[in-house]
Amino acid sequence: DFRVVARLVTGGEWREIVPERAGCRLDGVDAFQSFLALSERENGCAAVRLVATLSGDDPFGEGLIVRSSLVDGGVFPNTVAISSNQNYDTTQLRVLITSLTTPRLIADVVVASGEVIVRKQQQVLGGYDESKYVTGRLWVRASDEVEVPVSVVARRDVVNVRVDGNLEAKSPSPLLLAGYGSYEISIDPAFSSILLSLLDRGVIFGVAHVRGGGEMGRSWYEMGRLAQKPTTFSDFVAVARWFIKEGWTTSEQLAARGASAGGLLMGAVMNSAPELFHAVVAEVPFVDVVTTMLDESLPLTAGEWEEWGNPDASATSYRTMKSYSPYDNVRADVDGEVATTRGATRRRCSRGCCTRSRLRRRTGPRRVKDQDQGGGSRSWKGHRSTVDTDRGVRGRANRYPRVAGHRQQLVTAPGDGALPLQCVRRSHVVHHPRCAERTGHHHAVLRSGNAVDRVLSTRGRRHERRRKYGDGGRRGGRCRGERRRGERGRTLRNRL
Repeated sequence: DFRVVARLVTGGEWREIVPERAGCRLDGVDAFQSFLALSERENGCAAVRLVATLSGDDPFGEGLIVRSSLVDGGVFPNTVAISSNQNYDTTQLRVLITSLTTPRLIADVVVASGEVIVRKQQQVLGGYDESKYVTGRLWVRASDEVEVPVSVVARRDVVNVRVDGNLEAKSPSPLLLAGYGSYEISIDPAFSSILLSLLDRGVIFGVAHVRGGGEMGRSWYEMGRLAQKPTTFSDFVAVARWFIKEGWTTSEQLAARGASAGGLLMGAVMNSAPELFHAVVAEVPFVDVVTTMLDESLPLTAGEWEEWGNPDASATSYRTMKSYSPYDNVRADVDGEVATTRGATRRRCSRGCCTRSRLRRRTGPRRVKDQDQGGGSRSWKGHRSTVDTDRGVRGRANRYPRVAGHRQQLVTAPGDGALPLQCVRRSHVVHHPRCAERTGHHHAVLRSGNAVDRVLSTRGRRHERRRKYGDGGRRGGRCRGERRRGERGRTLRNRL
């Protein structure tokens, strides 16, 4: 979990000033004229530790950690991170603070007193009242007796706050449980205005900080990778079982959500404990682990052997992957609703459609809903990797008709029926024979080029301008790349 050593500029021996602390990962050090700011992880949360330096020949002295103090982040769990600090000679440190109930704020911390002076805070439209919501940290014992941290947030009248500050459920409520647990990535508590729609409907939201992530230090990550990767999935299942056992929710009210490697987590727990979840949302899931890690032609495969193992060189790695790979362990008794999204161009995430097809064959077409993740953006943004306009239009044309028959329900929402989804009418859908010949599947497209512009584009005016002028949708001059994109757009409409 790292330590800090220092020595004089003129030379000499290195001296340890901040020792390594198990479970407390040191992410960085910012040095100022009169103090040090340590970025670290404390109790599973991102934190900032301040320590004033001393005058004289030895600015660090002894017992540096004893003299230090953590920046007050307000309600716990929270996230505190160092913001932009341009001045070396300063007595204040600018930080960013947020939590599941605290909108993101920028503040200056007075090093001498620890006072937090708020400079700016995120504005939430609609009259947000932080006092109506409550957040807390739960510790759930896993199958090997290790305690897994879980961050939860709910409306204040849904849960009880005990005298010691811990939360307990009043009665079983709808609960959405999210997780990731890979690549030593930490899912830090942060405010999201999108969650308010669920919280206001009585839904509890939880994040299981399972092993494989970096919330509790390097050892937390090591216990959830390579041959120990199944620990990630068993931790998530243990958290789900705990919520049901302790009366927070029921299996009919519990939903799970994860993206990318978190989608792998969703597939694995759906195969291992399908009776626990009423709904599972897997966004661009990495589900065919064995096939992907055996394909060295993929640009990311060799580099990710350190995370998953090399099944071609190790029989143990192969057997471990085969035991949890969602594609190789699809079960026929999955009783909940399953919603998946898939990447348009990222091959390792586009393999999710194979797992979806296998799951649909075994569980029935009404249980699995699919949506293409590709959008109209021409730049790489996460897994939304569509890079040209034609592909974005085709991706949307494939996505909307696929859910046209499920206008009232994409995936059952906990507690409040269904999530409405606006989509095009089925009368607009035709089948593209050339796509069927190439892939063996009928891909739906829209009959009218104008309909592509009006219905599928999130920027309808821009596409209408492209249709009229072929200028890339922008006013004024256009570059050669924009002219080419406009030509591709006209070519697609001609084909349709």
